[in-house]
Amino acid sequence: MPVPRLAPLLALTALLLPSCGGGDDETIVVFAAASLTDAYQELAERYEAEHPGRTVELVLDGSNRLTRQILDGGPAQIFAPADLVQFDTLTDGGVETEPREYATNVVVLAVPADNPADISTVEGHAGDPLVAACAEVVPCGAATRAGLHEIGVDLDADTLEVDVRAVRTKLELGEVDAGFVYSSDLVAADSLVAVGPPLPGGTTYAIALLDDEAAARDFVELVLSEPGRAILDRWGFR
Repeated sequence: MPVPRLAPLLALTALLLPSCGGGDDETIVVFAAASLTDAYQELAERYEAEHPGRTVELVLDGSNRLTRQILDGGPAQIFAPADLVQFDTLTDGGVETEPREYATNVVVLAVPADNPADISTVEGHAGDPLVAACAEVVPCGAATRAGLHEIGVDLDADTLEVDVRAVRTKLELGEVDAGFVYSSDLVAADSLVAVGPPLPGGTTYAIALLDDEAAARDFVELVLSEPGRAILDRWGFR
């Protein structure tokens, strides 16, 4: 069955209702970074096809917001943020995890294919063009700033977004001239292209069980399997 794109707060409210805890019909709740949306929707569809009667509920949002929801008692059984710092935050809050790394990503400066602001270099994002980036507390924002710092360029952003999908959406709607996104975000965005090479550095993805139910373990194993790796490759993850 297709996996819906869940609005985080609406999804979280719905998930607080009682769900099946065992038997043939079972729902697993996966909190995943917004940048994983397309890949995890395909992973969820494959999982459900391989496990009739099981359903995957995806809660997709900025990693820092998901971390806060977990610490506030959110019903996540699996956590898949876009950086490793989030697991440290969980540990500091008393939630122990054993994250398993499985993918990486890099930040690029993206522009619409017609490049209305005629930006030809990363340095060219500064000045007059309207530019979007992730807020610093979000993994894509931290990776953007670290990468720019390494090449000696200051971030000049006109709008700071809660997650990388919000940056991509502004680009696709023509609300900004350029935006810093992950290279994977361009796979499903035919109207966008990258300017120059990726920024140095990037981010690392890991996944962790928060609930040791067999159904949740099976989903994690799918993500880490060769078929899971093929899906991640298809969506631009490294």
